[in-house]
This record gives sequence, C-alpha cells and structure tokens, in this order.
Amino acid sequence: MNDRVLELVYESTKAPSYDYLLIENVDNFDWERFWNVFIICKQSLYPLYESFEKIDSNDYTDLYEVTATNGMHFKLSVSLYDKQHIYKNLMNTLFLNFEDKHFLASLQKAVDETEHPIITINFKDSENEIKTTNKLGNYAYSVIQGIRDAIITSLHERNKRFPDVLFFYILKSEQRKLDFFVKMIGKIFPRFKNYYVDKNSNEEFNLAYFYV
Repeated sequence: MNDRVLELVYESTKAPSYDYLLIENVDNFDWERFWNVFIICKQSLYPLYESFEKIDSNDYTDLYEVTATNGMHFKLSVSLYDKQHIYKNLMNTLFLNFEDKHFLASLQKAVDETEHPIITINFKDSENEIKTTNKLGNYAYSVIQGIRDAIITSLHERNKRFPDVLFFYILKSEQRKLDFFVKMIGKIFPRFKNYYVDKNSNEEFNLAYFYV
C-alpha cells in the first residue's frame, strides 16, 4: 500500500471519527468518503473484521458471530424461506400502508413471481459494548462485511441462487441502524433496485423490504 492509502486506512480506524454506527452526530456525515475508504480497504486486503464464524445452523437459518476490528462482537442470522412464509407480513404491509398501494404493487409482484427463497437477516449487537469500547477499528465496516459474507456463505453452502427479495425487522428506536442498513444493502447488493420501509404494521419494529 502506498502512503496515501495507508493514511486513509489509518483514518478509517480512528473510531468513531468515520464510523457511522459509533459517531455521536451523523448530521452531514460524509458518505462519499466513507464508501471510498471502504473500497480502498477491500482492494488493499485490509481486514474488515477480526473473525467470522458460523456457530449454529438448522433447516432454514444460519447463525454467525463476528468480531469487529475494534474488538466488539455481534451476531447475525441469515434465514431462507419459501415466499409463503412472508405472505402474512406482506398482506399487513399492503393493508396498513394503503396510501402507498401503487408503489407497493411492485413489491407484491416481486414476491409473487420469484422462484427463489426469500432471505431475511437478523442483526444483534451489544449496546453496552458499543458505548465502552475505545479500541481502534471501524465497527460499521465490520458490520457491512459481516452481513455480506454471511449472506454469500449461506447461499453458497445451501446451493441457492441469489434472492429477489430480502427483508428484516429493526426496532423503531434504532432509526440510525435502519438508515445505515438501507444505504448498505443497496450498495453491497446492487441487484436490489427497490426498497420499502413499513412503519405501520408493527408497534415495536419497522419492517424493511429490498427487492429487484
């Protein structure tokens, strides 16, 4: 790596200076720089997490544990279901967001016509750990790479083609994470050209759909 690349990589590890998930104020966050440094880290083979391990599996779900570059830990699950599994959720979304019915018609069409499993992810970290760690490393980069690798690994090991629809729940209190995941999913999986966030069908969670 040349000196400029080394400088950018080092800057990215000065958490939470460039870490969207840890920085105190994300107003006017520099997304262009964030993604540019992420790409440089990947191209330079700079590690984006310390460890990545599948710790459990059943017929539908794989559970992974990731240690971030700043020493924090998080778990995430990747589940693949037949489309019938989400029809109840989808009908609630359509019914309780009637004002968006024309937009949501494309989501319903994607679910109705897909021949591939629907994929859902569930992300869980430790709020206490987020507040107390002061190690170098970019937590957000570890989350991005961890989710990407978990999805790719599960699809490969289960011999499944890439899905047409992905969805996940996220607590209404975690708006920053929702904003982050919306930006992240479209960036690392450009196949998903569309997304919709259902804020009405569940009192505790928002439901985010991504689809072709």
